[in-house]
Amino acid sequence: MIKPKFIEKEPFKKKSLLFDELLKSAIDHIQKFSGNQWSDYNYHDPGITILEQLCFAITDLGYKTNFEIEDLLFAYTDKFDLENTNLLIPIEKILPSSPVTANDFRKIIIDRSDKVKNVWITPVDDNKLGIQGLYDVSVQCVEDINDHEAQEINNDISDILNENRALCTDFRKITILGIDIIKISANITINSFAIAENILAQIYHKIETKLNQELRVYEYDEIEQDNIQIFTGPLQKTKFIKEEDLNQKTNELYQFEIKEIIQSIEGIIKVEDFFIYKNDIKMFNNIISFDKNTYPKLDKETALSGFGPIQLKFTRNNTPYQIDYVIYKQFYDTIALKNVKPFASKLSIKKISNKGRYDKSKFEKYFSIQNELPSIYGLKQNELPSKSNAKRRAQVKQLKGYLYIFDQIMANYLAQLSNIRHFFSVDEDLTTIKTLYNKIPEDIFKIDDVIEKDNLIFIKVLNSLSENNDIAIKKKSEILDHILARFGEEFDTHLLTKLERLIEDKGNENDILINVLRAKQNYAKSIVLLGRNKNKAFNFKKNNSNFNISGLRHRLSLKLNIKNNSVGSTISPIFQNNDDETEIKWITSSISLNDKGPKIDIFSLDNKEYTDNNIHFYFETIQNLKSTFNYGIKRKNYQIIESAGVYNLLFNAPNFKFPVKISESQTSEDCELSIKKSISKIKNFNLESENFFIVENLLLRPEKESSFKLLVKSNSGTTVLESFHNTESNQVRDLKDDLWVLCCNVENYAIIKEKSTFRIVIYDRLNNKILQSKKTFNSKAVAAKEQQRILDLFDTNKKNKIDVNDFTEILVNDDSLNKFDDSFNYSNHLTIIFPDWPIRFQNNDFKTLVSETINTFKPAHIAFELYFLNYDKMMMFEDIYFNWLTNKINDDKDEIENYALMLIQFIKSLE
Repeated sequence: MIKPKFIEKEPFKKKSLLFDELLKSAIDHIQKFSGNQWSDYNYHDPGITILEQLCFAITDLGYKTNFEIEDLLFAYTDKFDLENTNLLIPIEKILPSSPVTANDFRKIIIDRSDKVKNVWITPVDDNKLGIQGLYDVSVQCVEDINDHEAQEINNDISDILNENRALCTDFRKITILGIDIIKISANITINSFAIAENILAQIYHKIETKLNQELRVYEYDEIEQDNIQIFTGPLQKTKFIKEEDLNQKTNELYQFEIKEIIQSIEGIIKVEDFFIYKNDIKMFNNIISFDKNTYPKLDKETALSGFGPIQLKFTRNNTPYQIDYVIYKQFYDTIALKNVKPFASKLSIKKISNKGRYDKSKFEKYFSIQNELPSIYGLKQNELPSKSNAKRRAQVKQLKGYLYIFDQIMANYLAQLSNIRHFFSVDEDLTTIKTLYNKIPEDIFKIDDVIEKDNLIFIKVLNSLSENNDIAIKKKSEILDHILARFGEEFDTHLLTKLERLIEDKGNENDILINVLRAKQNYAKSIVLLGRNKNKAFNFKKNNSNFNISGLRHRLSLKLNIKNNSVGSTISPIFQNNDDETEIKWITSSISLNDKGPKIDIFSLDNKEYTDNNIHFYFETIQNLKSTFNYGIKRKNYQIIESAGVYNLLFNAPNFKFPVKISESQTSEDCELSIKKSISKIKNFNLESENFFIVENLLLRPEKESSFKLLVKSNSGTTVLESFHNTESNQVRDLKDDLWVLCCNVENYAIIKEKSTFRIVIYDRLNNKILQSKKTFNSKAVAAKEQQRILDLFDTNKKNKIDVNDFTEILVNDDSLNKFDDSFNYSNHLTIIFPDWPIRFQNNDFKTLVSETINTFKPAHIAFELYFLNYDKMMMFEDIYFNWLTNKINDDKDEIENYALMLIQFIKSLE
């Protein structure tokens, strides 16, 4: 049976799109509420006819409302920045964070440096002051780099680390790892069906993987199903590495493990005469250790050369098998390429189109219901007969006005819908806040009969009726609250509003609300950076700027509505505004209230100081400064007094002993202008002085760590041996404990040539140089005699059971550590310093807000001390701090330590 073909009705689910249901629901409401007032509910009834058109118009609004969100946001011909206006942030920007863990730092270094194969970041656990938060960085570079390239890599990694440093952490040193060459020697018997080149390729690849596994780099399309993992931690732009693939550096190796690897390969019958060489020295111990500053690398060439004692020989069917190097290399490259992808595709994210399908003018176009009603209504052009009487014409106008109310509501709805991107914007100009949008339905015939002839005047009135300024501010604040809630954030403006009222007069309530709203808007604009850099510290290798600040400082500045974002001086605004370079002396004098009135005592300057028309503030004590900032912004604290034909402007505050004469003029009007100037100036002082400092105590640690040297002395007290390297105290102590074992065995001694002289060197069991003779010798024979004397010295001391401490000494090369206070809280500790004279900073509620905000947003493992300093103490602090910061940038270690010591002493004096 052939099924009939027909067009299926679209299954609309939204009620706003269902005309029949809308009409039925509307008629039900009319019947319920009109009672006997309505004559007929049939379709010929004019009321039902109008109702039908209203329902039809609503379906049009519903249709447009259900457009894709892109069409609603981009209902314009221009391109639109979703990120900065509506905070619709793409996934690759909103999810990644700054580096937090050691593996995070490893990822970004490998990702951003083409010459780094691997890197390891290890916590420093042997700091003399027990400081936590320090890390050492070990770098494995690509092969065949020279010293200049190594230094460039070191500098690049240092820049990456400092730019992304976490709060209360630092990197002690970066070490470019050296290479310990590992060679394998053995006689290997294989079965009749085995290909020796393939077996050799497997041997070398498996041993190389065991020694120093190459990091696998993934293509992004391989892991696109696991997007959360892609965007966990810092964004890797070109080389994606999985967390579980970040292997640890090989520090030791068991010989039997290498032999087992070889024996496990299919086709090998037995392995004989197996030896491992490290740096061409045969290893006899089962454990082969590698220094922390080196990594093992397998030599795949020497054993195949056919020369020397180090050879890999293959036997098949009792016949030596000659390796074909070309065939072996093909097998090896094939195996290696299966396990490592050297190239990775760049991250590609599908982005929302920034242009919609519809033009705004068409999208928000409203088609009036008046143009859809039958001609008998006379609403459209040429429908009302020219012979109609005045009553008929009046009835048409009356109906037109009645219907216009519905038209206006629906036209406004479309205007609101097409401006949805402005409604949810965080980038709007707050001088004219607008959250409700209106539009005149202009396609109504003779609309001037209903509304004001000047449409601009009418729309202005319409806008004022829709919302006043107070409602608009409240609505905009709620919109910003909604946007912040998307990110799990909030911004409480209650206390900020209260604090703003301390500065502004009551008549400026609108300005107060706008200022606080702007603070919330600025917080919303920075929401991505705030989330990404929550744990990030500032880069002390760069100059201060609005961008070189810690995540905590950035958030505090926004939360507290502090305009100065960069680290700047709090006292310089007062200095910069002091035009008088000479010292000004204030004296006590008196002034008459009028010609015959009583006199009052005042503080004033010499009369000649008032001829410059400037305002002179009285800052002789710290309390005077705070009072001037607190009371100088209110008109009621100024007084104009005429005396001897001159108008004197006095300023007074509750704790002033006498009023202060700050200027004089020839007219009272000039004094009023001076009052406005004074209030404005003090407000600017307040704003410019609102700044603060966050000191990471960890950065005040000693820059130069003490190094130690072991000295071995003869019976006469002359130094005969010294440690080969200056090193850390625990390593020197370990060396001293091993002296009997190492220095009594002649096999550990060697005589090496240095240009034209010879020196005695002693090696440890890992073939590392540990001791050398203090002197050099002109011939090898003389050196050999001295070597024997040293052996005899140890042999004699051992037989006589002389304590090793009696003929050794540990020499400290740099003991700057003793200057630093070991009771100071270096680890995971912040010192946060505010000035105490800006008016808001004097408020106890503000101080509580500062403390609570720091507690909320600082990393949980970090403690802090909060101080509000007076002008004198702040001057001392800033002088030390900015000098310390300058030398930190310039890396002058001696000066850094000097100023760090001064900062530590200053901070401890505040406790």
